[in-house]
Amino acid sequence: MERAALVHVGTGDRRRAAQLLLESGHALMGMRRTADAAALFDRAAGCFRHTGDVVLEGTALTNLGTALAGDGRADEAVTACERAVAIFRGSTERLFEIAMLTNLSNALTAAKRFAEAADVSRRAAALADERAAASSGGTGDGTGAGTGDGRREGIPLHNLGNALIRQGRFEESIAPTREAAAIYRENGDHGREADSLGNLADALYATDRLDEAITAYRRSAALFNETGERGKEGRMLSRLGTTLVRTERHGEAVTATLQAAAAFRELGDRTGEAFALINLGNAFTATGRYAEAATACGKAAALLRETGDHGHEADALANRSEALAGAERYEEAVTACEQAAAGYREVGNPAREGALLHSLGTHLFQLHRTAEAITAFERELAVSREAGDRDGERSALHSLSLVLVYEGRYADAVSVCEQAAAGYREAGEHGTEAELLGRLVSVFMELGRVEEAVTARERAVAALRAAGDVRGEGAAYGELAEALVHVGRYEEAVTAGRHAARIHRRSGDRAGEARALTVIGRALIGQGKPKKAVSVCTQAVDLFREAGDGRTEAEALHQLGDALAAAGRRAESAAAVQRAAVRYRDADDQRGEGLTLYRQGETLMAERRYEEAVTTYRRAVALFEVVGLPGLEGSALLNLCRALRELDRGEEAVATLRRAATVYPRTDDRERESQVHFHLGQLLEQMGRRQEAAPAYHRAAELFRARQDHHNEGQALFRLGIVTVGLRRYEESVPAFERYLRICRETSDGTGEGTALLMLGGLLVDVGRYEEAVTVNAQAAEHFRRSGNSNSVNLALSHKQKALRALRRAGDS
Repeated sequence: MERAALVHVGTGDRRRAAQLLLESGHALMGMRRTADAAALFDRAAGCFRHTGDVVLEGTALTNLGTALAGDGRADEAVTACERAVAIFRGSTERLFEIAMLTNLSNALTAAKRFAEAADVSRRAAALADERAAASSGGTGDGTGAGTGDGRREGIPLHNLGNALIRQGRFEESIAPTREAAAIYRENGDHGREADSLGNLADALYATDRLDEAITAYRRSAALFNETGERGKEGRMLSRLGTTLVRTERHGEAVTATLQAAAAFRELGDRTGEAFALINLGNAFTATGRYAEAATACGKAAALLRETGDHGHEADALANRSEALAGAERYEEAVTACEQAAAGYREVGNPAREGALLHSLGTHLFQLHRTAEAITAFERELAVSREAGDRDGERSALHSLSLVLVYEGRYADAVSVCEQAAAGYREAGEHGTEAELLGRLVSVFMELGRVEEAVTARERAVAALRAAGDVRGEGAAYGELAEALVHVGRYEEAVTAGRHAARIHRRSGDRAGEARALTVIGRALIGQGKPKKAVSVCTQAVDLFREAGDGRTEAEALHQLGDALAAAGRRAESAAAVQRAAVRYRDADDQRGEGLTLYRQGETLMAERRYEEAVTTYRRAVALFEVVGLPGLEGSALLNLCRALRELDRGEEAVATLRRAATVYPRTDDRERESQVHFHLGQLLEQMGRRQEAAPAYHRAAELFRARQDHHNEGQALFRLGIVTVGLRRYEESVPAFERYLRICRETSDGTGEGTALLMLGGLLVDVGRYEEAVTVNAQAAEHFRRSGNSNSVNLALSHKQKALRALRRAGDS
């Protein structure tokens, strides 16, 4: 046809040539050869212009615009369509002008010149209204009774709505889009009605009119089903599922997304199916059906991997990791997170990579794989810093500091906490800054850097003040006062405590005020001002009682007892502590009651009220056992033993020490454990129960040796040796005194060395180790000769002579 057109040009028949060029262009468009078609349409338009066929020139220019748009030459398409519009502007052929404006609107939309597209669509819609009114013989209000068909055109309104949506002007787009859908419905054009309803649903969704959006999505999907446009039906169903999730209609959402996935699968549209499966996963997750959500997202990831869409594959894997975590399948969640993070790294999306590394660290921490969690958060930190993502950097530092503290890596945690606090201060998030500074305080305390802990607490107070958190500021002042008391800066502690009390009083927090007063009381005691402390602590007790908080009232009564004791008012102190114990019991605070009774027992012991002390300590022991505090249970048992021994109740004291010996292995207090066995041996020895005393001394010696406490090990070995000698178990006595002798020499204990030599010298004779006996007794004699102890010299020489005689007898035989 193109060659035929050239022939007609040659013969001067430009009109026929133009028609053939136009037909050739249409044929090429059908073959998707848009660039070639555009060239023919352009030549056809030129021919029609020469022949004066205005309508056909406009048609050719419109086709040219369509071809250019299809070839990606959007701005050239706009120019072509503008030329077509110019031809028909003001023409009596309004239908052609409307069509040209509509095409121009499409071209402008393709060129992303949405504001211009909206203006052009408004002009087209206005002309369409005028034409419909003229056709019906009316005035455009639907009341005319002319002879025309009154048929209205929906395309300009559809395009107007579309252009407004593209500009994000969703509220404005609703009316023209809704009207376009209504026109298409009246005209029986279900395909275009479905398109308009889809746009309408999107606009309604964007303006949070979700119930209306659901209705529009449903109608649009149903119409696309009727017209057989399964791809568009799938998109509407997928968006419907998303909207249903937002309105918590999860069962319906599952149904819609399953239908969407089926539609895309039927078409072989793997991308569409994958997105539908992601939405299905979201619907399952929202209903707590995490295993099904994980499966759906896993299938979506596999489909996207096949299509090479690694960015969205990472999205699917991220959703899968979240679902797996919801199902408490953390090991699998870790794998999905790692895969998602790798996917985001591959496509160059550091923000999402950082977010997934954060999730990875969280899941690893939940699995107690803390070293790996630290690595994940450190990777997140590096990625965020490289990308300049300050939010991600702060988040990584926040979590990293938490895990480092949990892991006991306090020295590393200092720098991380400081950086995190600085980041949140820079962002103006002073509440979180204060949280990080509080964590830093704990770290400094663990490291024994108490003064730095106080400074960090002061910074936390300033941060909370900057955050406008009055209640938090008051609490922080109270914690600062506590820290200052800890380092002995009592005057500053009183000042900080008064700040805290004042803030709490203004905010009506009576309990907070009372807590601050108890800290002030401790500081005043430290300052040597017990009378003032009594007054402050009494106020605290009264405030806690008003608040009806029995446990905190008990704490304040305990503190009041300390203040009264410091003021020398012992009877009142004991009464306050007794009241504290009752309040703790009423509040079912067994730990608090136990601590108070322990303190009460100490007072009773000091006043020699041993019977009462026994009763008090027995109750404390029982409470500490119930709440699982073996260290305090053991201490209470030791004090109970002291009271029983004062009352000469030896058997009960032995039973108490035996129980303490079973308690301390559950603590890290090996010093107390070894002392318990030593005291048990002493008590049994005093009671003449040497047979039982020996294993107690033996165990004490082992424990002292493990702690490298040579002095006490020596004492235990000496008593073991004495006890076994009394039992005539010399084979056990000898190694005890041999080890004791070595310890005395290592510690330069001359007196102990002499005693060990003398005892060992006699025992070696008794067990028949005569040659060793000769040597040891000679050493003993020399040792005592140097100290001038002639009696011990003579005893050592006597033992030596016995050994020598025994050796001679053995030689003679």
